[in-house]
Amino acid sequence: IIDQEVHRISDMLEEFVRYARLAPPQLEAIDLNKVVRYVADMLSERAEQSRIKLTLALAESLPTVLADENKLVQALVNLCINAFHAMPEGGTLKLATKHQGNSVEIDIADTGVGIPEEDISKIFLPFFTKKESGMGFGLSIVQRIVEGHNGQIICQSRVGDGTVFTVQLPVEQSRKTGASHDRLAADR
Repeated sequence: IIDQEVHRISDMLEEFVRYARLAPPQLEAIDLNKVVRYVADMLSERAEQSRIKLTLALAESLPTVLADENKLVQALVNLCINAFHAMPEGGTLKLATKHQGNSVEIDIADTGVGIPEEDISKIFLPFFTKKESGMGFGLSIVQRIVEGHNGQIICQSRVGDGTVFTVQLPVEQSRKTGASHDRLAADR
């Protein structure tokens, strides 16, 4: 029991340190579809083991954005892992991208248990959790990452129907860079 508690406390401290030390993003021109595909590939085995069908719906002509690829991967993995936890009996997790006005959006939609309406306004607060393990930093970290990219994250959920998290990143960030963006894209 003591070893379990030491491990649990160690995990909690690591989570707190990750939250406290979240560095500013290192921005570069990236293809969000590539990032989403990478996350899906990384999690495909875990999804299969959890009886979760992982599907992709990627927009064909998605503009690039200035973002920190590693931080976006961290945010998307966190959202997907939360979705896995919301579907203990299996289900479907759909990752989709689209160009919407001045934003590029990534939807993470699950068929899980859903989030009670009264909790939606609290889910991004540090220390808020309904899980028995963890400290409630996961979604706070996701929100900080997204907002560090001048973006926004929105949650829509209904108990029994599942949850959709939408990450919106502004397209105009990449357009402002002009020729430097073209050079970055040509180097890839």
